Amino acid sequence: MENNIFYKILFWTPRILAIAFIIFISLFALDVFDMGYKGWELFIALFMHLTPSIGLIIALVVAWKRELLGGILFLGLGIFMAYKFFGFAPRSFPVVMMILAPVFVIGIMFVINHFLQIKKKI
Repeated sequence: MENNIFYKILFWTPRILAIAFIIFISLFALDVFDMGYKGWELFIALFMHLTPSIGLIIALVVAWKRELLGGILFLGLGIFMAYKFFGFAPRSFPVVMMILAPVFVIGIMFVINHFLQIKKKI
């Protein structure tokens, strides 16, 4: 019984964290409404600001059913986002890592959960 609870917690934790992180990251896109864009410019600016969230949503959908592939996607997105963020602000390593650490943690949790589920079945 205790192991069953452990596996349920490990199953749901990365999913809940991913949803919370996607909502958190998406909040940063709301600043486009203060930039004075109108019409299509507003739509394009909002889409560009939500691009990381869209990528994370796709990774979460994949990870929901295929944890290993989804975990690898999260880790890959974390590396790609770190590369892109450092291109904009190369001196802000701690800030960028504070934002991206959840992506890496979520990816690692999905990978660990995948291998623990395999071990549980054996």
